[in-house]
Formats: sequence, C-alpha cells, structure tokens
Amino acid sequence: MIKKIDHICVVVTDIEKSQNFYAQLGFIKKKSADLSGEWLETLTGFSGAKAKYMQLSQVDSDTDIELLKFIDPCTESLRSSLPNEIGIRHLAFEVVDLDSVYEKLIQRGVEFLSEPLTNPYGKKMVYLRGPDNELLELAEYPS
Repeated sequence: MIKKIDHICVVVTDIEKSQNFYAQLGFIKKKSADLSGEWLETLTGFSGAKAKYMQLSQVDSDTDIELLKFIDPCTESLRSSLPNEIGIRHLAFEVVDLDSVYEKLIQRGVEFLSEPLTNPYGKKMVYLRGPDNELLELAEYPS
C-alpha cells in the first residue's frame, strides 16, 4: 500500500535560518516556492492560506525534509517538543562518527540535550534542538 516515506515536513518561523541549520547536517536546497491559492486553502482548511516552502535533500537519499513557513495564518506559538510528549516526537538521522559530528556542531553553537551515549544495544546517540526547538536525534549504529 505505502511505497515509501516521501518527505517530513517541519513548520518553521524562519525558513532561511532553518535551511542554514539543516545545511550543517548535510541537507541541500532542492527547490523552493511561495505557496497560495485555493488548493492550499482546501488542503490546510485555512482561508487565505499563504506559505513559503523549501525542499531539502541529501545525496543518495530519496526522503526529503520540507520546510514550511506559514505567512497566513502566521505561525505564532512554539511547542515545547519534550521527548515524552504524545505524537511524532523527533527526526533521527544516521551519521558516521557521531563524536566528530557532535564536536563540529558544538563548535557551531548547536544545542544538545546531553553528550553522545551508547544504549544497551550498541547504538550511539544524542538528542539536539533545531532552530525552532524541534527535537532531533543523531545516531551511529555499530558496524
């Protein structure tokens, strides 16, 4: 029935700031557009809906990140995005050499919830925050 995960949408407050953040994780801009019209109003249920859209991707990946900045209605509130809240909780990215990636991102001012740790099953992992407080995970699997 489902062929694959096509994309993951992240609603943001500043699309350029988010693009720059995700670029540090290796995502490149694939395309962008200003969105409006009856189709967007019908899809979202917002009369007069307008948004900025940007599609980000990585080399050799067929799952994209879609950034959306709503202009109307304006995105006003930020959720806390705690690890134990109900719903989709975080995006996880597999990396090679987590310690090196962690150090590089720390030097660039990225906020982490802890230092990298290895769980009882051998997976090394760490949580971090994106520019709109979205919860992300970096993971390195044992070889």
